[in-house]
Amino acid sequence: MDIVVGGLDRIIIFSFHMPFFFMISGYFYKNRSIKEEISVNFKKLIIPYLIVSFITILIKIKCLNKSIILSFLLGPSTNYSYWNLISVGPIWFLMCLFFSKLLFQIIQKGKNKFLNFIICVLLNICGFVISKHIFLPFNLDTVLITQIYFYAGYIIKQKDMLNTNNKYNIIMILLLIVLCHIGVFSQIFSLASRVYPNYPICIISNIVISYIFLLICKLLDKILLDNVKKIITFFGKNSLLIVCLHTLEFSIFNTEFINFKNEFVKEFCTFLFYLIIIIIAIGFLYLIKKLLNIINSNNKMEGF
Repeated sequence: MDIVVGGLDRIIIFSFHMPFFFMISGYFYKNRSIKEEISVNFKKLIIPYLIVSFITILIKIKCLNKSIILSFLLGPSTNYSYWNLISVGPIWFLMCLFFSKLLFQIIQKGKNKFLNFIICVLLNICGFVISKHIFLPFNLDTVLITQIYFYAGYIIKQKDMLNTNNKYNIIMILLLIVLCHIGVFSQIFSLASRVYPNYPICIISNIVISYIFLLICKLLDKILLDNVKKIITFFGKNSLLIVCLHTLEFSIFNTEFINFKNEFVKEFCTFLFYLIIIIIAIGFLYLIKKLLNIINSNNKMEGF
């Protein structure tokens, strides 16, 4: 597999942006029964996935074939030539998160925390080895990789490692400096494409950077104005809807019509195009929230 190379900003963002989401899930881990875990996350993750998949299939009805339908049933994050599947876009994360949370719930049923950690490490290694040969349906090889991120998030919560006076902060910052010096940020890391440069060091760097980003978020929470917090909270609470809208935007819009010889003009027009899409999406999101609030209010009134 070829290693993707990009600009420094892209490399830094890719080094933690997906692992970060799985770590957050581990941080907010709740001990549930397997049946409850399946029920809760099926409603939260799989149903939105199926709805967006159905809409996307309708959009692509002109080029509809067995490959597209099978792809949305299996949810691949990238094109699988072996299985003759195409990427389903950003919503691959929903299906992957569903199976990742379920597997971590099963692991946590073990009472020995150290043994649970060893299992997560071994699963991570298995996921890496498997991905070198084949990409599994339902992103199951990636699901194995993510277990170490879940465990890291879980430990951060258990050890209160977001406490600004915690000794782990200095250790993590020093470790980050070391990772920078050994050149771990010279190549793009990608869970979706199964690109794991300098494995297993890249996994350690994912966890360290995500942890430091969490510390930065906690610091910003103390210094940001309330209005700014409200905006950030709005996007945080509606991140699932944003992912779904982003997937639909992938299916509906493209920038092929922006064809200028001047590269700067082309990039600027592309930026404006997506800015308009984002503004429309936010407006649409706001209207959905208002509608849901009205429906919930009516339901509560009927309950009296």
